Amino acid sequence: MDRQLEKVFLNEMDAQCNFALLAFEEMRGSLDRIEKRKIDTTEWDSEMRRFWARVQSLLAAVANISKILYPLPLNKKRTRGGDTARGGHRSKLIGDKLTEYFGDSSRSVRNCYEHLDEMIERNWWGKGRRLRIDYNVMPLDSFDPRDCFRNLDNAKDTLVFMTHSFHLKPMKTAIHDLREKIREEMKRP
Repeated sequence: MDRQLEKVFLNEMDAQCNFALLAFEEMRGSLDRIEKRKIDTTEWDSEMRRFWARVQSLLAAVANISKILYPLPLNKKRTRGGDTARGGHRSKLIGDKLTEYFGDSSRSVRNCYEHLDEMIERNWWGKGRRLRIDYNVMPLDSFDPRDCFRNLDNAKDTLVFMTHSFHLKPMKTAIHDLREKIREEMKRP
């Protein structure tokens, strides 16, 4: 692969790692303010909206890293997808151990957010569900996850969308480690 093109992708992954780590910091700050009651009840809704916007930013950044490392093959119309050989090259360059967290499964919860309309129609309403639980921070065992659109189980550090889970602690470590490896690789001529 051309080294200039390779560096463009490395720079983009570095930026996405930075966005993701910033989202983690801001999510933690929001939760700390909410949990420690550093905000009054009139600010609670606003802080929760900020928290969930940061969650969405985190998921988008992780999905962007995933798409660079593991592009989906071009579709039949050749309008979407990427060069899977390019992705394989990059994964090997950085190391399979560092990139394993960014496979297709890392996009699962983000895909639910991005295709919310389909999730509601097919996986919730179409299954006869009528209870909607959304934008919550509560333990997973408090409700049927099929009724849950967006939830953070803070005790387990896990984001949930219906039956899809995104584990925050290992992903944060993976992002940090990936960013360090990318920066080492970018120094190489």
